[in-house]
Amino acid sequence: MENFDQMAEQYTPLIHKILKTLNLYKETEEYYQIGLIALWEAGEKYREDKGPFLPFAYSIIKGRMLNQLTKEKRWETAAVFMEKTDDFLNQFQQHQDTYFPRESLEEACKYLTLNQKRWLSGFYKDQNLDTIAKEHSVTKDAVKSWRKSALKKIKDMHGKA
Repeated sequence: MENFDQMAEQYTPLIHKILKTLNLYKETEEYYQIGLIALWEAGEKYREDKGPFLPFAYSIIKGRMLNQLTKEKRWETAAVFMEKTDDFLNQFQQHQDTYFPRESLEEACKYLTLNQKRWLSGFYKDQNLDTIAKEHSVTKDAVKSWRKSALKKIKDMHGKA
């Protein structure tokens, strides 16, 4: 570990350079830690016969930071989508009697596929995605897909009304 402490001290400027190159100005401590872990991994994986350590360490450290950025972006995108979906569902539920009364269910179902109807039926029964999935022997992701496409059609119908 004493050897790594020396390595970390020696390559700290490299980690900071990569942070700057990637324009990481938020959560720099987290990315610095990712850089240190990647430096340790580079030290463990490095083989002298494959070339100099500096470019090898640079690519490992930068790669780990880019992977983390990609993960965060993916989570951020998913969170925004779920927030919009939840908002639409809440609005839909709050106004279902006004804009989409239960009696209109039959009308809406004319435009939905069988699976979309299954999701909508479960939705009206206040079933969660897991329950609907088990009831129809499919995955939760399949039910999410039904929901997404059904909501799009319902939203389009609502916009045309």
